[in-house]
Amino acid sequence: MEHIDDLTLCDYLSGECDNAIAEQVKAHIEACSFCKEKVEHHQALNAELSKLPSDGPSLSFSNNVIDRIEKDRAMEESSQFWFNFTRNTIYFSILLAIGCAFLLMGEMSISIDAKWIYKVAIGLLVGAIISWAFYGLDRLMAKKRSYP
Repeated sequence: MEHIDDLTLCDYLSGECDNAIAEQVKAHIEACSFCKEKVEHHQALNAELSKLPSDGPSLSFSNNVIDRIEKDRAMEESSQFWFNFTRNTIYFSILLAIGCAFLLMGEMSISIDAKWIYKVAIGLLVGAIISWAFYGLDRLMAKKRSYP
C-alpha cells in the first residue's frame, strides 16, 4: 500500500484539495495506521504553531505603504503629463525654429511674412522654456507633498 505524500496530506488537512481526492485520502487514513499517525502528528504540530503569536505587520504600517504607493502613482502620472507636454512643445518649437531659419536664410520661397513666423517660433520657444519651469516646480512641490 502506498502512503500519502506530505503535500497531499497538508492540502487535505487545510481543506484545499478536491472533494474526490479528500474522500480518497480520508479512506486511506482510516485504513493505514502509518498515515493516521502522520495526520495526528501534523494536527498536533498545527495546534502548537497556532498558539504562537503572529509577527505580521501592523495595520498602520500597511496603511502607510498603501498611502505611499498612491502618492507615488499620482506623482508619476503628473510627471508623465508634464513630460509629454514639454516634450511635444519643444519638438514643435524646434521644427518651427528650423523652418524660420530656412525662411530667414532665403532657402525656402514661401509667400508668408518671415518675420511673423519668426516671432511665432520665438514665442513657442519661450513657451517651451516656461513649460519646463512649470514642470520643475510641479516636481519640487510633489516631492515636498510626498516626503514630509
